[in-house]
Amino acid sequence: MNRRRSLMLAAASGSLLAPLAGLPGAAQALPSRSSVPAAARFSALVGQRFSVAGRSYRLEAVRTAPRANARLEQFSLVLRGRAGLSDGLHRLHHPALGELQLQLAVSNARGTTLRADISRLA
Repeated sequence: MNRRRSLMLAAASGSLLAPLAGLPGAAQALPSRSSVPAAARFSALVGQRFSVAGRSYRLEAVRTAPRANARLEQFSLVLRGRAGLSDGLHRLHHPALGELQLQLAVSNARGTTLRADISRLA
């Protein structure tokens, strides 16, 4: 069990990706611990518009998970807008946050709701 926990913490901190650091473009691919804002920062933006791939999406909710580890914060962003975006890595833009690159998944049958599940070191 301790080995699994150590592996999870190493993955969350990015240390498992350290051998890739010498590859071209790796510095861009490895985010810093503070590259994704905390859930509280997103919570203050609920109801506001985000731009995703040239489309406007409203942040409907920030759903937080109970903390099993004081160093790891986990939460989901729920965005609603027009259908047409597929699952994948997308750039989100908001004037207060700038641009973020997050994995988004379509989470309803009509394709109008997107979800980003985030785990970040606090």
